[in-house]
Amino acid sequence: VDYKHEGVRNTMLAFAKEVLERYEVDGIELDWMRHCLVFKPDEAEENAPLLTDFIAKLRKVIDEAAMQRGQDKLLFGIRVPQTVEECQMLGFDVRGWAQAGVDYICLSDFHCIDFNIQVDKFAELVRGTECELFPSIYATKSIGGSKRRGLTHEEFRAAANNFYAFGAQGVSPYNFYTQFMIFPGNEFGEAPPDFLLDEWPKALEYLTALRDPKAVAAGDKHYLFYPLHLNKCPTGARKHQVIELTRSDQPPAGSTRLRIADDLADSRWQATLEFKVAGMVEGDKLSVAINGKPYADNKVQRSLDADGQSKNEGREIAPFYLYHVNLSSPPAVFGDNTLQLQLKNSTGTEDLVAQEFEVRVRRVNAGG
Repeated sequence: VDYKHEGVRNTMLAFAKEVLERYEVDGIELDWMRHCLVFKPDEAEENAPLLTDFIAKLRKVIDEAAMQRGQDKLLFGIRVPQTVEECQMLGFDVRGWAQAGVDYICLSDFHCIDFNIQVDKFAELVRGTECELFPSIYATKSIGGSKRRGLTHEEFRAAANNFYAFGAQGVSPYNFYTQFMIFPGNEFGEAPPDFLLDEWPKALEYLTALRDPKAVAAGDKHYLFYPLHLNKCPTGARKHQVIELTRSDQPPAGSTRLRIADDLADSRWQATLEFKVAGMVEGDKLSVAINGKPYADNKVQRSLDADGQSKNEGREIAPFYLYHVNLSSPPAVFGDNTLQLQLKNSTGTEDLVAQEFEVRVRRVNAGG
């Protein structure tokens, strides 16, 4: 549907009113990640005021339903892409919505968990309003990954820590049913027969553990910075977080952003960085730098995985070198860090692709 047309907007208001009248729901959430195009792409930004007006009218419908029930309030939330740029491109005026009385915004990828969400940019948009931010957590690391889905407590904790530290009030599960599902024959196979009886309750432990920001910050964390989509995601944005080193470039170099909401200068924490580089041969030498400060060669370790990574292990990757770096502060900082790679000595023929960046932060000293 195209929300440019008044008939579409009025029909959606009527749908919402019917739900509120017929069922004792707690409120209305608009899921505009499934699917995210509500205008023609070349008309979205100019039509944004129409959508903001629709949001204000829907707020009024929800408030009227609350009054008829004798309740103080019913909730109104909206799920949107996780970058401000995508929201603007789609005609989503988040600030205008917050001012119109939306209670919460869920920042979401279409299907993958994103540890790099810049929650602070959205916090600035909703500043001065009562609108809260609930970035999304998923059980999927990247599209095209392992048939066995699911994240660990440390991985969920790392994502939530990044969200809380930059202005989120909570987290929102999205497509969370995949946390304990096994996909036997294809990417989206059927759940095992005992899924609902046995596996589902375990998922609640993961959610409960993320409710307390202080407990999240105090625990060990495993940050993942994976390519979310192989090409473009449904919004049209490219979220393929890799560093491509083209041998013909002078010099072959690239960078990526890693958000880490931990104070690595605190002696109670120890952090390590790992990533995989495909297309590399033994004679190649790679320079690794964080925030413009290179690590000495003896501080960087690498090992060859001659078999590569199969689909049963994750995303398929050709034979690669696994790099291991002990992070320290400085140069690593709380918040956004720039990882820079440069091919210092090139002896191979294939271009290099560095990917699947992982940062583990572990408590080593309980004192202080």
